[in-house]
Amino acid sequence: MRRAAPHDRSGDDGASAPGSEDGSAALQQERADTKRWKTKADAVAGELREAAASVKRWKALAAAQRQRADDSDARVRYLEERLEDTKFKNAQNKRHILSKQVLRDILELRARTLPARARIPPPAEREAALRAISPAYAAASALGPAAFGEHVRSMTVQGLQWWMPIVSPQPSGPSAAWVAKQHFPYRALTQTREVAIGGIMIDLGANTGRMSIPRVVLGDVVAAYCAEPDPLNYACLVGNIVDNGLSGLLLPDQVAIGDRDGSVLLHRSKVSGGHRILPAAEPSEKTVEVVEVPCRTLDGWLADLRVDLDAVTFVKVDVQGYETRVLAGASALLARRQVAWQLEVQATLLGKTGTSVPDLCAKLQQHFTHFIDLNGELAGPRQRPISELGDGLAYVDGGSTYKTDVLVYSAS
Repeated sequence: MRRAAPHDRSGDDGASAPGSEDGSAALQQERADTKRWKTKADAVAGELREAAASVKRWKALAAAQRQRADDSDARVRYLEERLEDTKFKNAQNKRHILSKQVLRDILELRARTLPARARIPPPAEREAALRAISPAYAAASALGPAAFGEHVRSMTVQGLQWWMPIVSPQPSGPSAAWVAKQHFPYRALTQTREVAIGGIMIDLGANTGRMSIPRVVLGDVVAAYCAEPDPLNYACLVGNIVDNGLSGLLLPDQVAIGDRDGSVLLHRSKVSGGHRILPAAEPSEKTVEVVEVPCRTLDGWLADLRVDLDAVTFVKVDVQGYETRVLAGASALLARRQVAWQLEVQATLLGKTGTSVPDLCAKLQQHFTHFIDLNGELAGPRQRPISELGDGLAYVDGGSTYKTDVLVYSAS
């Protein structure tokens, strides 16, 4: 048999089966498509990243704009507050400026005092009248404040020799800071000056003379009659008058001023400005230091001193809640329309004497036409009609921490 010849495959090397060629082309197409889609996806992803970046930028810009808006709003609020504060401070400052209208109001009434002021006795005669009715003055003048030992301190205050009471002395003595703080109440002196100048001053609750002595030294008043019930304060007051050569110009008496003649109990505070008269119905206070002191009505006391009421132009009252009682014993002086009064107003202290801020206002409204609240924190008109006194002092009646001084006077 003939053996079959081997199959020659040399002609099949570059050829592929028909189905295989189609599959390869499809795969390549798919790969190309995939690449294109990946490119498109990458492009879309890039666009999304760009969009996200743009959103982030816009958000940051919006946040910055909001912050700028908030900053602008805050700045506007700050400027508005500054404006309101400036307006308020300007209103406060205007109240500190003495009023020419007040001078117009009182000029005619003060002119009527000229004959009486011309008749004011000389200093020596005034001092002799004081010695005649006040044994305390003669004793204090002879003894001097130094007799109180560690309870007094001598110093120089703006060129004046000055005695200060030390109610509760410390072993180390007064501090340098305390000594440095001793000065005269210049703001209060200035704020009342338009009605306090000229004539005779009456200083009730005179303490050491901080309100009356500078007025005499500055020439604001011809003379000042001073009532101070506390023995230690009174000794310093007399020492300040005598040591500065003011005898006869200031006339001090150790007496409380109230609504009756007789004697009263004085509660001595830990500070020299806090002593006050005790009402009869306050037995709990008997456990603290109490001294008995003489008491006079203002009208009776001035009559004994032979003071011409027509020559009086200014009364200062700082008697720790006893103000209404003082007015009750001063009908003759209250009838003199030329006299301006400065009174401390504190609801809690008035209440302890059985009166109130409304009681005090009602009494003042009977005798005066205008008032000035000397509270330096207030704004608004400086002088107001006396009919508004109750409303004007309503804030004082609102709590124990509120107090003020009020200046009352009558217009011509």
